[in-house]
Amino acid sequence: MPTKITREILEGYLYCKTKAHLKLTGQQGIVSDYETLLISTRQEVRQQAIKRILARDTEREVVREIPLTAAVLREGRSFVLDATLEDDLLSLTFDGLKRVEGPSKLGDFHYVPMLFHEGQKVGKEQKLLMQLYGLLLSQIQGQVPSSGIIWHGRDCKTTRVRLNADLRKTERLLREVKEIGNAESPPRLFLNHHCQICEFQQRCHDQAVQEDNLSLLRGLGEKEIIKQNKKGIFTVTQYSYTFRLRRRKARHKVRTKKHSYALNAMAIRSKTIYVNEMPALPTAKTRLYLDVEGTTDRSYYYLIGLLVCEGSTVTPKHYWASTKDDEAEIWGQFIAEVSRYDDFILYHYGSYEKRFLTQMNRKYGSDPVLFSRLNSHTCNAISLIFSHIYFPAYSNGLKDIAAVLGFRWSSQITSGIQTVAIRERWEQTKEAKLKRELVLYNQEDCLGLKTVLDALTAIANGNWNKNDIGSCAMIDINDMAHGLPCEFKRNKFILPELDKINRCAYFDYQRERVYFRTSQSVKKSLQRKKCGQSRAEKINKVIECNPPQRCPKCNSDHFHKHNRISKVVRNIRRSFGGVKRWVIRLKTFTYQCQSCNSIFTSPDYKQSAFCHFGWEIVGWSVYQNIALLHSHGTIDKELNEVFHFQTGDGIAARFKKHAALYYKTAYEKLIDKIRRGELVHVDETKVSIKGITGYVWAFTNMEEVVYVFSENREGDILLEILAQFKGVLISDFYAAYDSVDCVQQKCLIHFVRDINDDLYSNPFDEEFKKFAQEFTSLLAPIIETVDKYGLKKSHLNRHKAHVDRFLQEFLNRDSPSEVTASYQKRIEKYKAKLFRFLDYDGVPWNNNNAEHAIKRFVFLRNVIEGSSTQSGIKEYLVLLSITETLKLRHCSPLDYFLSGSVDVDEFVKHHRSK
Repeated sequence: MPTKITREILEGYLYCKTKAHLKLTGQQGIVSDYETLLISTRQEVRQQAIKRILARDTEREVVREIPLTAAVLREGRSFVLDATLEDDLLSLTFDGLKRVEGPSKLGDFHYVPMLFHEGQKVGKEQKLLMQLYGLLLSQIQGQVPSSGIIWHGRDCKTTRVRLNADLRKTERLLREVKEIGNAESPPRLFLNHHCQICEFQQRCHDQAVQEDNLSLLRGLGEKEIIKQNKKGIFTVTQYSYTFRLRRRKARHKVRTKKHSYALNAMAIRSKTIYVNEMPALPTAKTRLYLDVEGTTDRSYYYLIGLLVCEGSTVTPKHYWASTKDDEAEIWGQFIAEVSRYDDFILYHYGSYEKRFLTQMNRKYGSDPVLFSRLNSHTCNAISLIFSHIYFPAYSNGLKDIAAVLGFRWSSQITSGIQTVAIRERWEQTKEAKLKRELVLYNQEDCLGLKTVLDALTAIANGNWNKNDIGSCAMIDINDMAHGLPCEFKRNKFILPELDKINRCAYFDYQRERVYFRTSQSVKKSLQRKKCGQSRAEKINKVIECNPPQRCPKCNSDHFHKHNRISKVVRNIRRSFGGVKRWVIRLKTFTYQCQSCNSIFTSPDYKQSAFCHFGWEIVGWSVYQNIALLHSHGTIDKELNEVFHFQTGDGIAARFKKHAALYYKTAYEKLIDKIRRGELVHVDETKVSIKGITGYVWAFTNMEEVVYVFSENREGDILLEILAQFKGVLISDFYAAYDSVDCVQQKCLIHFVRDINDDLYSNPFDEEFKKFAQEFTSLLAPIIETVDKYGLKKSHLNRHKAHVDRFLQEFLNRDSPSEVTASYQKRIEKYKAKLFRFLDYDGVPWNNNNAEHAIKRFVFLRNVIEGSSTQSGIKEYLVLLSITETLKLRHCSPLDYFLSGSVDVDEFVKHHRSK
């Protein structure tokens, strides 16, 4: 009989498909101490949660340990605990169900799922598990729950998780779990971060090593592995051969270097250390090696390990906290030890110790001068390795790299996660042996760190000897550059005669001057090319220009014909199905006035063309350049190869310049409409002009867009464009926008993104998390009102009281958190500009209109950046302003440019009347 799907199997699938398959086939692994601790913690959370539920509701309102059916739920109890859903494939126990108001098949109420989770944080796996519970529950009660409740952590906190009403993804997930047990072969093996606590860790690792599995390279994501598999690359050895050393471009931008997993694989295959770039290695008279151990659920540190090296003297030290109350004491001991040294550098491995220093100083304080010196004399060793030095190891972890360098741990503890379980056991039993194991593990981590830093020092000083440190050879990756393919460039010769000889070997020279004499096929092809160039143009139409009525100089009507003249005007003609070449010959006479003797010609002859080209081809060229982002060189080639106009290089640039001058009045009219409007969005971005940085500003409302260039990012251009503007200005938090004297709305999307970034940067700041949740709870109903009713003041007014209450409470709150305090200052400064949209009709709460406009310029910037002049950029901005304005009004920029019309409003009015 096949194994039924339980919560354990569902959770296993969310972490690893291989684990779910092994569980479904009835296999058992070796449960680690840490996993046992998690099971125990979950049971504690369960007991606390049930105790609180029973204390709040009577026994009559709570039912426990029953089959989950619609009949049971119709009884309408407040809570249902440990209800089991059984069918042919499932045997799933719901931790709990809570009754909430809302219609369903049960009546005027329904249930939302509850989950007991051992972790301090709610991860994506728990949210997906709640989605699965919500799906199964909806099949019984006929209503998809909108949320679920998770009880988590030793403090038994509750978090409400919003569930997605679209069940297609969840149904697919459940279907995949059901299919995994019936699959003929196990799913593809992918090692991930869950492996370190999984009972099948050793089994899967041995299989991966045997297969030379790509997932052995820690950090290489599943998506990238699947991408490589599609190319036929399945092993680390195969992947190692994909590494290619790229030649650095002459005008490369300075960017953060990425870790090359292919080079890492090559280091493993060849058992060689590759040095990409050796960063500056800080050193001092006294070298301190730091390693810290802490708990995960109660967020305190209990062991500080320090290795003090002065010359050849190495002194190990450690500071032990028996309880959380001793944390301040060991911090003081650590600070006292560090203060003894005048010239020191503190090495650590990873961000854990850096976070330790920041949090402990925030909690217990220290001498500001000493802590500032400590901060500036701290070095994260992994930053010296990542993307710079590639060791023949599957990861950049301390244990992997130190092992490559010959260091061996004597402690029985194999990973940092295991120390959490051992510390928990020590707190329960107080066994001295457990304490000695933790201290030994910590001290050996410090020694391993010293081994790594000694190797880095040897590499940086050029003293690497594989017989002294480890057993690996070392290669500087720059020494491999001679194997790269050569660049295409002109050679420089010292002797002029050698330069002449080199020019005679060029392809075009030999083809047209040498092979022409010896090869009949080359001779014929060059003759055909020459004949094609001299072919006479076909004239589509001949136009006789009307004679003038009077002399343009003296207004006399007494004049006579002087000479016969004509010229060819190259143009295009647009039809419903395409565009074709159209050439016109204009004929007229020159005339001589009998009164003033001046010579003139027909006005039609002068106004009919620009540089022997008609207006339609100018408009078509501008459309190709601005709207379709074709470069001037590409447009020149199209004119020659598609329409067979024998133009010289640069004609498209001349078209652009002429068009920008022609549409200058339309551009100025758009600026005036922006200035006189009731609403304007503004944003800015950089642009490079011959290597010099300038700025482009986008001003937009719902119908017009104007781009303006300035040489700097100061606010002068704002005061110039928005002079006498009396509407509402929507912008980001750049200080220059505050100089505009008008009502302002700051972009709340920028504010929300900043909050999200700081949440990632400060994952343990509970006070800041509280602020983020409060702000989210304030903003979410407002956005729902906007989605339902639009930007109408009559509906938004009801939120003003909640906003005022939030601002008053938050600004009056005492905040020990630095991040939260910074947001207090920010909100205090902009509190009058954060929610002004509640007082107006049609004023958005974000600056996305300006961001969209800036994005359109960025696309154009990718084509022109670095090659244009300041005047050229301004010409681009005139034409781009008109193009984007027409797009906002749902009119074709091509129709406008081909029409020759100047007034945008008149063109739009005529276009809509059709």
